[in-house]
Amino acid sequence: MSQFNCKVTSEQDMLLLGNMYVVSRALHVIAEQKIADLFESDRPKSVEELIKQCPMSSIALKKLLRTLCPFGIFKENNDGTFSLEKVGQTLKSDHPSCMRDLLFCESCRWNSFGQMAQSMQTGKTGFFELYKEEYFEHIAKFPHLQAGFDSHMKAISAKEDPIIAEYLPLENKKKIIDIGGGKGGLIKAILEKYPDIIGGVFELPGVAEQDLESLSRQYRQRWEIFSGSFFNAFPFKSDALLLKRVLHDWDDASCVQILSHCREALEDSSSEVYVVESVLEGKEDPPLLRIFDLLLLTVFGGVERNVEEYASLFKKAGLRLKNTIFTHAGMSIMVGQKI
Repeated sequence: MSQFNCKVTSEQDMLLLGNMYVVSRALHVIAEQKIADLFESDRPKSVEELIKQCPMSSIALKKLLRTLCPFGIFKENNDGTFSLEKVGQTLKSDHPSCMRDLLFCESCRWNSFGQMAQSMQTGKTGFFELYKEEYFEHIAKFPHLQAGFDSHMKAISAKEDPIIAEYLPLENKKKIIDIGGGKGGLIKAILEKYPDIIGGVFELPGVAEQDLESLSRQYRQRWEIFSGSFFNAFPFKSDALLLKRVLHDWDDASCVQILSHCREALEDSSSEVYVVESVLEGKEDPPLLRIFDLLLLTVFGGVERNVEEYASLFKKAGLRLKNTIFTHAGMSIMVGQKI
């Protein structure tokens, strides 16, 4: 899809674009029913073989697979069998991208977009309009949804974290705490690069406890774990704080509150907070980033921002934007200090 021509140039293109929700939902069903897992080898399979392990009618399954063939997910062979294409392999349960986990979690997000028009009028997320609670509250009640979200984020972070660690200017820092740091992947990458630094993760109680305890045993005196909410005062001080993919989930007022707590947790005027986000750059923003921007608004109540908008949030929280570091991971590091 990186080479997919997103620009609509004809009525036929418009018709296709207007019905792409069918393709999205077809992918969700493939993920929910673990259909890609049924292609356990490179051998093509007939619909008759597949329905023995899949609770669908042969007609429905054939139409589902055919719908995704033009997009390179499946291939329909001359003998009527179907093959799972290379990109379709990402939908298998054991694929390192954990793409199936993400798409499996998409059902409740998908439902939110049915409320998008109302959401834009009321200012509440489409998710809240439908479920009467926010996204993270909701998935926390359903272990399979929380696990799917966590595993996909971990897979994304496994690719990004070593790159981000290379760009972070931590040569003169003694300790860095990752605020909302999940399973600790980025701090682990930082500790590998900087053998003298102490790292820590600040997370909600109960989040990723086993992973964090395992890393704590691995790094011993170089690892700290803190429990709490970033909407309350932090129970520590540090000369470096990290916020990766946190602020884009929240509205401006919430971001200022989080950044204000970061400011209070900085040890002195030379201490720094590193905000790591995908930033909007203008008319040439990738289509996927703009789609995520609308998804954040409708599902999470968050927003993607440009550097100037982040600088404004910093200022309201008593911080100044010292500089911005652009990485080849598709993310930027905005460095803040106390005013």
